[in-house]
Amino acid sequence: MGEGGGRSASETGTALNLCAGEGFSFSRVMVVTSYGCAAEWKGVAPSNVSWCLLEDEEISSVEIIESRVEANLSDLIRNYVLVMDCTSATKPATIAYYKLAVNYHVPLVYVYEKKRELTWIISKEDLRKKLIGDTEK
Repeated sequence: MGEGGGRSASETGTALNLCAGEGFSFSRVMVVTSYGCAAEWKGVAPSNVSWCLLEDEEISSVEIIESRVEANLSDLIRNYVLVMDCTSATKPATIAYYKLAVNYHVPLVYVYEKKRELTWIISKEDLRKKLIGDTEK
């Protein structure tokens, strides 16, 4: 999650609502953010959020973010259906999430908050085509 900026709805909550509109629901939500940003969202973030907190200098390193998130992925992949969200991420975090989503075959979304639009950067259809081929030919 990024900075609150006085908003009453968290970016994560907005993404979850938009995903729900497309038929997705999540029993566990993991948010990777800085300690400062997490503090801004206290009490506003969805109740099922678990936090992976990073120092400000860590959130600016592709390698550190990739390492910290990857440390959680094996458990998450084994026990849950995953969708990654890079909406509020720093540019290094977005790069790290994209690399991980490609390597682990995980759908990746971006939410344009002002318009409340959900964009699938890597969709389930993209993954299906990559993993089993284009069956519509």
